[in-house]
Amino acid sequence: MKKVIVFVALFLFVTAQNVFAQTPISLSITPTPAPTTTQYQLAYPGILPDSPLYPLKAIRDRIVLFFINDPAEKAKFELLVADKHLSAAISLLAERPPKPALAQSSVAKGENYFEDAISSAKLAKSNGQNIGTLVDILSSSLDKHTQVLTGMEETIAPPYKDSIVKSLSRVMQFREILMTLRTK
Repeated sequence: MKKVIVFVALFLFVTAQNVFAQTPISLSITPTPAPTTTQYQLAYPGILPDSPLYPLKAIRDRIVLFFINDPAEKAKFELLVADKHLSAAISLLAERPPKPALAQSSVAKGENYFEDAISSAKLAKSNGQNIGTLVDILSSSLDKHTQVLTGMEETIAPPYKDSIVKSLSRVMQFREILMTLRTK
């Protein structure tokens, strides 16, 4: 039991130091570039959901999120996690054999984190913080999410297409919410 606790503590210590580092990922879903490409780089996904160590990563992210008090910083971290989930979905679809069910789940979790990031941004704004830059980052990320999900919609297996379409409609709702944050 002590070995497990030491391993978990060591894992959390080592990975927590690099939590905010964003390494760009350059995987592409579509063979041809989309007409509207964004320069926003998704974060490197790290451990993928099909790894036995993935639950430790998820617990670490929850712990880090628990300790962030500033709503603007919380929104940035939630956006980072949302981007990592989308990158993980891309990687899962690029594997041989592809894992569309796991990719679909990862996309849904990522959009949940994106929604949390928007809620944290709203809270930061209501606390009187200037969130103009944060809204710009969220908007750029939203453009990238739209681009990637559109590519996934075209290439993913038919049983999983409905879920991706639902995620795209959520992204459109997020865009409307961001517009209200920008104008208020």
